[in-house]
Amino acid sequence: MQIFKQNIHIAGFLLMLLIYSCSNEKTIPNSCVYDAPKDAYAYPILPGTQAWIDLQTTENRWQATQIPHSVLTNISAKGLIESWLNFPFRLDIFLTNSYQKATEYMIAHFSGLQELFNRPDAAHELLERYKLLNPDCVSSFNTSSEKVGHSFTFAYLELLIAQEQILSQMNLSTQKQLVKEAYNKYQRKLKNAEYFDVSTRDFGLLIGARVMFHLKYPPFMNEINANIQNFMENAQFRAPSAEYDAAISIIKANILQFIN
Repeated sequence: MQIFKQNIHIAGFLLMLLIYSCSNEKTIPNSCVYDAPKDAYAYPILPGTQAWIDLQTTENRWQATQIPHSVLTNISAKGLIESWLNFPFRLDIFLTNSYQKATEYMIAHFSGLQELFNRPDAAHELLERYKLLNPDCVSSFNTSSEKVGHSFTFAYLELLIAQEQILSQMNLSTQKQLVKEAYNKYQRKLKNAEYFDVSTRDFGLLIGARVMFHLKYPPFMNEINANIQNFMENAQFRAPSAEYDAAISIIKANILQFIN
């Protein structure tokens, strides 16, 4: 539900991508195709349909997209993750002034995430799903909606993985593996910057910062400043360009030291 102030920058980016489409058809490589788990929830009412319009209010639509508790226990962790990636209200996270608070709201109020975060294999399955994502695949899709869908899938997963409850399920070896994976994806997002907006591409660095903070990694702890602290607390930067660049440099340098 839209409970926070709208983020105009990200809304504009989404609108731009949804308006313009790629004119040349392309074949999507097999490595870029994901076979969704068969037990992912099929939402009975979707945005744009008459049934959605007839519900009239956000509250009614929110209730209509909850996964029934009688169904939840029969869905695997893989299926719950895919159900989250298809959740009609997932985009609302980016129409807020705190991506972290919005993510916490989703975890607390969407039945699919409530169930996922109670699963002992949640961290493992989130990481395995995350490994399958390739930033380079974004240019393979034909339409703007497919491109934006692919680019934002990273953010939907990264925001969940960056939660303390998920990081706590991992041992040190897995946490280092995660940070390395997230940093590599971040670097490849930079190479595909036209599809990965600055508002969402930094979540790989958020994962790195959160892991290092979770472990109280001394070099990083000694360099945390107000901008980095704010980034970890809200999952987004609120700083002038020069301060943003400085904070990013500190996080990247510490990540490289941490994973090597």
